[in-house]
Amino acid sequence: MKYYIDTEFYEAGPLVSIKLISIGVVAEDGRKYYAVNKDFDWRVVPADHWLRENVLPYLDIIGAGRPYKTCADIKKD
Repeated sequence: MKYYIDTEFYEAGPLVSIKLISIGVVAEDGRKYYAVNKDFDWRVVPADHWLRENVLPYLDIIGAGRPYKTCADIKKD
């Protein structure tokens, strides 16, 4: 079984850990999983960062069916 994974994350440098923003997984048999990390703190991302223009607007679409979950819940899933 093949799984295709796409993530968005923030990394501030070599000494900073990678912070998950969202994850999507599609299995070869058609099953899908998508979640947005509600624990992610957007205050750490600089105002002019690529993520603010190219990711954040798409996560905040009201009614888009994007499940916001804690990191613990995403890990459990």
